[in-house]
Amino acid sequence: MRKTSLTFILSFILIISMNMIGFAEGESGDLLSAGHGSTYVIKDDGSLWGWGNMYNGSGNGYRKPQVTPVKILDNARSVSANSFSGVAVKNDDTLWGWGCFDGYPTGEKQDPTFLTPVKIMEDVKIAANGKDYIMVVKNDHSLWLCGAMYLGDGTKTQADGSGGFVKILDGVKSVHAGKDTVFVIKEDNSLWGWGDNSHAQLGNGTDKGDTNTNAELSMTKILDNVCFVTSSDRNVLAVRMDNSLYGWGKSDIYTENGWIKNADSPQKIMDHVKTCAIDGDNAFIVKTDNTLWGWGYSYTGASVNKKVPYKYADNVVNVSIGERHAAVIKTDNTLWTMGGNYRYGLGYDSKETWYTPLTKILDNIQDAQVNLVNKEVKDDGKDEVSTEKIKPELPAGDHPKTDYTDFKEIKKRISEIVPAKDELTVKIKGKTKTEEYEKDLDYTVYFKGKNVRIETNWGINGRSTSIYNEKENATYTYLTDVPMYAEYLEGNYLPIRRLDLAYLEGLEIDNDHEYFHAEIKDNEFFIETSSKNGVKAKLWYSLMYCIPNTLHEEWMDEDGKVTETIDWWTEEIDDHTPIDDSLFHIPESARELN
Repeated sequence: MRKTSLTFILSFILIISMNMIGFAEGESGDLLSAGHGSTYVIKDDGSLWGWGNMYNGSGNGYRKPQVTPVKILDNARSVSANSFSGVAVKNDDTLWGWGCFDGYPTGEKQDPTFLTPVKIMEDVKIAANGKDYIMVVKNDHSLWLCGAMYLGDGTKTQADGSGGFVKILDGVKSVHAGKDTVFVIKEDNSLWGWGDNSHAQLGNGTDKGDTNTNAELSMTKILDNVCFVTSSDRNVLAVRMDNSLYGWGKSDIYTENGWIKNADSPQKIMDHVKTCAIDGDNAFIVKTDNTLWGWGYSYTGASVNKKVPYKYADNVVNVSIGERHAAVIKTDNTLWTMGGNYRYGLGYDSKETWYTPLTKILDNIQDAQVNLVNKEVKDDGKDEVSTEKIKPELPAGDHPKTDYTDFKEIKKRISEIVPAKDELTVKIKGKTKTEEYEKDLDYTVYFKGKNVRIETNWGINGRSTSIYNEKENATYTYLTDVPMYAEYLEGNYLPIRRLDLAYLEGLEIDNDHEYFHAEIKDNEFFIETSSKNGVKAKLWYSLMYCIPNTLHEEWMDEDGKVTETIDWWTEEIDDHTPIDDSLFHIPESARELN
């Protein structure tokens, strides 16, 4: 592999990273949220849709039903619903809200009502809409709070809205806004909480707070190694990094040891869980094989044993519980609802207030956040673990050349697609072939935010490691017995960078020296390039991850004969296992090539 090739081809490839986490009422950063008589979902064009008869954001007043889905907002990244309001984060990191708020989020006045979305805040990463309060995690991972909720500082002080949002703490990864209890997942994946503990929501072995009231006023550590948490007013569920599900609370709950009445500390429920939702003693669980399970009463009206998990459906990736109804996203990106239409949360006209079967409502739902799609693989045979393995199919045949050159439309359509979370480990296989030799290439690429580490096996003995450290804005490479024909990776020309789709705007190149072409094809982003020095390349990018699935490169001599071909393809993606910051450390002794 020669440096000139990557210099030309991969100068179009930069980094983009976003986060995504959580779902359901009170959750943060999700594409789907069912609230108190309402349901919201984001489609693949970034438009937010909703329905119901409380404040649904469509312009209707209180209890004026919006029976079928209506478009509420454009360019949405995530949504979070609760009793009488909703909030959404747009792709420009602005927070928008609608409905009735207890404590105006910006501190200008109290208790306003917004029938359509209004802008609340900027620089927002994720937001969770609780009962009479809002939680915001900013892009610097600081947590901010506004509304009728304790600050978690050991006092009875609340962020009542009179002064706008109040900063609570730093180093926050994810949040869940429970009915009267706050849950926070820190960057070290530890779960903390504060607020109402009258039903043992804090999992600390008691249903009393440290002030002899039913409010735990100080932050309480609950559990380590947590990637997701959700709650009702009586029970809490948490998915840990190994895909095990734990639960606690004073309402009835299923555990691996059977049905129990009270769990004042976390109890293991089962393994192989992707995500979940809970409402009282009724729960839904999406397993890592994309099957939907539940316990409690059946929203479909089926006769079931309420105290043992039973299977609802196949091909499910996401679930959210509202008021007497539930919504799910299936693997084909369709939205379905079931249960009662008590406040028109189902998305169609029905007089049923408790039971309806799963019914399809919308197509073209945006891909579910990948950190919730933690499919399983085999480890050492002892059990299954949470890492997802993805083996994309290689393109069949050649992609025909087209005249599609509307790069502004490409940017509009793709830049709103949320990639996987900001931590990815990608394993890539490759092959370089000439008349004289054929060599295998083996990459392992680590992404964390904008940090990149690439470990390359060039053959029998050749190894190289390249690191891009965002903080130092520097790239370093370590070489070990790299053969002469292999390229060591220099500067910002690191392969497999995540694509910065906004960079493509205006790149319309077709002249005697070079050619550049890009378009959307079959859920992939296709790039074709060529240069006067006889290098041609084609890349097929995953829209889900914004990284290349496949690259094919050809080198030609002056007569147009192909002298070398280079191919590589993504073999496996792990979007769940945390990546240690030390992988991106650049020691003083490292060889600098910048």
